[in-house]
Amino acid sequence: MKINTSTKVDEDWRKFLYERKEADITAIIEEEKLKTEETRRFIDNAFRDGSLKTKGTAVDKKSLLRNFHRAVATALRKIAFL
Repeated sequence: MKINTSTKVDEDWRKFLYERKEADITAIIEEEKLKTEETRRFIDNAFRDGSLKTKGTAVDKKSLLRNFHRAVATALRKIAFL
């Protein structure tokens, strides 16, 4: 990506972050063999709430998100440092 006087830096930055977030989440879902819809909802809620829940119905449903503690924590750390 090039930056010059005609570049829309804010817009380009938001686009880059969104694309990177999506790529990271997709990779983690595939690598950890997580359920896509449930995992995305869980991650979206974590960003919305500003915290990662470790108890409750989303966590208690063992078949809902296998290995989610490690995978989601890894995803949030990767995305948070973009």
